[in-house]
Amino acid sequence: MAIPTEVYELCPHCGNEAGLLWDIKKYGLHAFCPYCGERLMLCSECPATTDHTKCDYDSETDKCSMQKGEKK
Repeated sequence: MAIPTEVYELCPHCGNEAGLLWDIKKYGLHAFCPYCGERLMLCSECPATTDHTKCDYDSETDKCSMQKGEKK
């Protein structure tokens, strides 16, 4: 069983910094903001960002190739 890590992201919807205990392998690279409930992309934990490769996030569809299914 993987141990959740502490992840911090700035919510683009409400502007609050969210701190989460999150298991990236189990739940993927997005969560929901504990303040406003909107989807929160965990880009600081994404290999495309941390390995300096190309991020393919599409703002029109709000999707990227690193996402898993929606879990709440």
